[in-house]
Amino acid sequence: MSFKKIGLLGPFGSGNLGDAAIQEAAIYNIRRYVPDAEICAFSHNPEDTEWRHGIRCHPLCRSKARAKPAFAGIKRRLASVDERVRDLRDDIRFLKHCHEILKPLDLLIMSGGGQLDDYWGGAWGHPVVLLRWSFLAKLTRTKVVFLSVGADMVKSKLSRSFIKMALRLADYRSFRESVTKEFVEGLGLRKKNHVYPDLAYSLPVTRKNNNNVETALTIGISPISANAWTSDKDAEYIRYRDGLFSFVKWLAENGYRVSLFPSQVIMDTPIIDEMMNELKLNHPRLSARVEAKNVATLNDLIAQIGEVDLVIAARLHAVLLSTLMLKPVVAISYNRKVDILMRDLGCHEYSIDIAKTSLTSFKERFTDLCNNIIPVRELIHRQVDSYVQQLDEQYRNVFRLVGITFK
Repeated sequence: MSFKKIGLLGPFGSGNLGDAAIQEAAIYNIRRYVPDAEICAFSHNPEDTEWRHGIRCHPLCRSKARAKPAFAGIKRRLASVDERVRDLRDDIRFLKHCHEILKPLDLLIMSGGGQLDDYWGGAWGHPVVLLRWSFLAKLTRTKVVFLSVGADMVKSKLSRSFIKMALRLADYRSFRESVTKEFVEGLGLRKKNHVYPDLAYSLPVTRKNNNNVETALTIGISPISANAWTSDKDAEYIRYRDGLFSFVKWLAENGYRVSLFPSQVIMDTPIIDEMMNELKLNHPRLSARVEAKNVATLNDLIAQIGEVDLVIAARLHAVLLSTLMLKPVVAISYNRKVDILMRDLGCHEYSIDIAKTSLTSFKERFTDLCNNIIPVRELIHRQVDSYVQQLDEQYRNVFRLVGITFK
């Protein structure tokens, strides 16, 4: 087996532990199938990526700052001609640097997540980043792979054009659900599109299917902040937040233990702190049954999920990682990707549209799930086993592109 150099590229490094799970899964499986591979990454936050994953990381863009929504470019458009010339010169210098980094790579993997997206920065955010790196990789004869990526929010025609051009340059492309495949086919790329599960399902964890239903369950709740889809002034968010807090109190009043934890450690921790402060101030008796443990890393999150019996979650990977560990989930759907995952798992009846959340809806879904907890666990177990097998197949197919052979 020849020595290989493999790069992982994505908009990770923002405190999203779902992104961390995807990258950790990719790293684990590269080392599993290509043991002598040298792995590097390309992200928005190289220092964070190196700390979390223990691999060398290069900046995804010239600026270390995260991409911002498209309207944030007003100041730049008002900049002087000299500043624009300097920007152009720096961009060219950065692209030359990227070209040099890519030269020794055998494989560049756009590794999972909702990378087909223009929410942050519009077309000149991640869509153009994907195109630039794909084009540079082709110049260096580096194989380009889009691996189990998803389409999230793509608003502009220019974004679609950039995404289409980037995908056209790929040597292999797969999508985490059929809806993304249909989106790509709608762009005119109708051949050689594959559908495989989210890469996080290939993360090695201890999956325990415990059919002993305790009389006093521990319920894990992973809230989502307004930043993910709206604002904290939005009536829909306020209704969700108030309904969830009422449900936490109801659980504690009825003898359940509750564990609050984030899967996006920067955005979602404040809503947990807000709930805990409210409980301690106005409901001290109940606060003894509710805890919020510190979660900073993927290992922290996995450990926390492992301690609970059932999960209420909104973010995609809070739902996904819970099912990976065979924990039944009530999913609060703020985005169609959550609906799609629950449907594919065969658990769609345990989803709640975030626009329709209330204490009543939480109690109804929770009670239904508790009444069916054993068959739901068994259903999840079968589906997760299938996902793991499918991803094993995909990794083998991808590594064959760079000459790796398997018996």
